[in-house]
Amino acid sequence: MLRLIVRDLLVPGSISFLLLTVTAGIVALYIGPRARKWSRVWLTAIACMYWFMGTSACAGWMERWIDGEYLHLSDHENIPNDISAIVVLSGGGNTFRNDIYEINIPGHQTAYRTLEAIRLHNMLPETMLLVSGGIGDPQGLAKPESVIMRDELLDAGVPAQLIVLETSSRNTHEQAINVTSMLQERNIDSFLLVTSAAHMRRSLGTFTAQGLQPFPSIAQSSSDGMPTTRWPWLPQSGALNRSRAVMRELLALAYYQQQGWMVQQP
Repeated sequence: MLRLIVRDLLVPGSISFLLLTVTAGIVALYIGPRARKWSRVWLTAIACMYWFMGTSACAGWMERWIDGEYLHLSDHENIPNDISAIVVLSGGGNTFRNDIYEINIPGHQTAYRTLEAIRLHNMLPETMLLVSGGIGDPQGLAKPESVIMRDELLDAGVPAQLIVLETSSRNTHEQAINVTSMLQERNIDSFLLVTSAAHMRRSLGTFTAQGLQPFPSIAQSSSDGMPTTRWPWLPQSGALNRSRAVMRELLALAYYQQQGWMVQQP
């Protein structure tokens, strides 16, 4: 329960964290002179933090700070010879429906990871793509994330016979366990692992803890050829979401290490 409270309410950069901290500051304004003084400091600090985290410059800095300097594989020379699979981890999605029809779309992290999977498929056109992800957030998603990714892969021309789905996992720990079982059935222990840069350290550690040998290939975090923001030091919702994802990842790293679910990565 505590884990869910932290994940859903106490991640810096989220709306829930903002409302809770601002409410605490406002309550303190009505307690007394000393509390009012500290409340002004508190509210100013919260405003400055969210302003900073909402800028693209801060989001980029935070991503570079946590990414572990992992890179995406740019040519065949960097790919180990014994690679037999490409494992792609999902990162969220959304369902929109009425009483007639339903639309399922990937979240932005899932979309970028899918693009990386397509790029790697073009480099290794005969290699199996194992796409992992169930329904991580049942309040916002009605279809397994891996199924949404498969649909995009098929649209991009990836042959259906190369795509294998893992549809039941709800988090990285479950992905590692479920994917390990599927790879062992195929006698595979060396594979390319695709996820976001901020998520790669935890993913590598979690899969390594299962006795596997993952090789990282990170997905990009922004679109090629799109206009850049005119005002990089002004807050924007997209940049705030990127910063929040880094903060959530820091909390998740600490939790996974405490649970013994991952091998510490350099």
